[in-house]
Amino acid sequence: MLRRLLPPLSLLALVACAEPVDITEDPYIAPDPAGDPGAPEACDGTSPRCGAGTLQAVGQARYAQRLRVPSPLLRGDHDLVSPAMHGDLLVYLSNEDGQRDVWAMHVGTGDRFRVTDTPEDEDSPRVRDTRVVYVRGERAFLFDLETGVERQLSERRADAPALGPNGEIVWSEHDGAQWDLVIEWPTGSGAEPLHRPGGLVGDERAPHLEHGSVSHAVYFSERDGERRPHFSEWPENFAYDMAHDEPMPGAIGPFFNLVGRCWTDGRRVTVAEPDETVDWDVYCARLGGPTVALADVMPWAAGPGAQIVESTGTWIGYRDHRNGNWDVGVGLPGGEGELLTTHPANQRGLVSGNDLLVWMDDREGSWDLWAVRRPLPGSGGPLEQPEVQAVEAGPGYVELTLAAWQRGRGDLGGARLLVDGEVRHVFADDARVRSERLVIAEPALRSHFAGADVARPSTGSLGMQTDQVVVSLETREGVELIRAALRADGTTPGW
Repeated sequence: MLRRLLPPLSLLALVACAEPVDITEDPYIAPDPAGDPGAPEACDGTSPRCGAGTLQAVGQARYAQRLRVPSPLLRGDHDLVSPAMHGDLLVYLSNEDGQRDVWAMHVGTGDRFRVTDTPEDEDSPRVRDTRVVYVRGERAFLFDLETGVERQLSERRADAPALGPNGEIVWSEHDGAQWDLVIEWPTGSGAEPLHRPGGLVGDERAPHLEHGSVSHAVYFSERDGERRPHFSEWPENFAYDMAHDEPMPGAIGPFFNLVGRCWTDGRRVTVAEPDETVDWDVYCARLGGPTVALADVMPWAAGPGAQIVESTGTWIGYRDHRNGNWDVGVGLPGGEGELLTTHPANQRGLVSGNDLLVWMDDREGSWDLWAVRRPLPGSGGPLEQPEVQAVEAGPGYVELTLAAWQRGRGDLGGARLLVDGEVRHVFADDARVRSERLVIAEPALRSHFAGADVARPSTGSLGMQTDQVVVSLETREGVELIRAALRADGTTPGW
C-alpha cells in the first residue's frame, strides 16, 4: 500500500454523498431481497432465517446518504442491538441464527458482512479503523478486519473493551477481588495494569479512549461505596478526580470526547435503590488541572425523568425517559441535548459516525436499527475549498486523506476523479467533506476501509489494469486540481 504525501492543495471536490431527495412521510421502501446485490452474506442459503423476514438494508446504499428524517436502516424479524460506529463503519449484534453474533455494515455502500460466527453470544462490540473488539464467554477478543484473524485478549473475566487511535486496547478485568483497568499497547505486547503500582482502590469500569495531546481513559472508581466519574491521562498516568459538594450515587457510564467529558449524574436522585428511570441527568465537564472545579461541571441534558448518556463521537448521544418510554437525544459539546425521537416505542443506544446517527428502535416488535443524517458541526457556515494531505492507491481503490477540521464545510460538489485520463467517478453536486479519509473502490472489493467514507465508481470500474496509474481530480468546470502518479499494486512507492 503506497501513500503519496502532498503539500496542502486547494481543491473543489469529493465525497460519497448522494443527490438530495424529497423524503415522503414513509421514507422506507423495502427492497426485494432476491434482487438486492447488497443482501447480507448470512442469507446465501446457509442461514436458517433466510426466506422469512430477511434482514433488509433500506434502499441499499442510496438511502444511507438520504436519511433526512428518522428512518429504518436495518431491520428484520430478529433483534439488531448494541450498535457502535467509526466513520461510516457500523458494527452491531444480530441474533438471526439464535445466538448474538457481531455483524458490520459500511453505510456508505450498503455492504454488510458477518464478523463472528460462533455458538456463543458476543457482547459489547466496539470498532475503530479495521479493529473490532467484543466480549465472548466473559473474555475480551480482538478481530482484525484486514487479516480476518481473531485474538483473545484476556485470560480472566473481562468487560467493556475499548479501542484507542494509536492501537491501544483497554478493558476492565476482574482479579478475583475487584475490577481493574488493563491496557495493551503496543499491539501484541500483552496486557498491563493501567495504573501502577497496584492500581486504584475500588472497581475501575467503563473505559473509553480518545485522541488529544495524550490518550485518555475514563472509568468508574468505587470509593466508600460511591460510584463517581474518574478520569486518567495515559501514558502519563495522571489522575483527575471530580470535585463536587455531594455524592453522586449510582452514576452510570462516564463518557467523554475532545471538548467535554460527560457522565450520567445522580445528584438529584432521592430514592435509596434507584433504577434507570428515576431522575438522572447528563453532566459534562472540562479538564484543566489536577482536579475538576465545580464551575467547570455543568448539566448538559436535564429534565423530568431520566437522561442517561450513551455515547460520544461526532455527537453526544443519550436516552431520555421523560415521556414514559425511552427516546434518544443528541447534542454537541458545549451545547445542550435535544430529543431526536418522540415515538411511543423505545429507542436507545444512539451512536454517531461522521454525520450519521444510528440507534435501536423496537416500534415493530423487535429491535431494528434506525438512522438519520445530521449536518456536521460547522456545516451551516460558508463552504471552503478542501485540502488534500495524501493520496493512496491500491488494487481496485483510490484514497484521499482530507483535512479533518473541514468536515461539513469542504465543498466537494461536482468533482471528477480520473484514472489515466478517463473519468471514473463524478461526485454529487451537494457533496461535502464528511470524513478524513475518502475512498473510491471497486464494487467487488472486499476491503473494509474502516473509518473512511466510501464511494463506488460511477462508471462501475476504476480501470486499474496497470501497476502504475496517474490519478487526477478536476472541478466540474474541468480545472485540474491535483495529479499524482502512483503504483496501483499496493506494493512499492510511486514517483
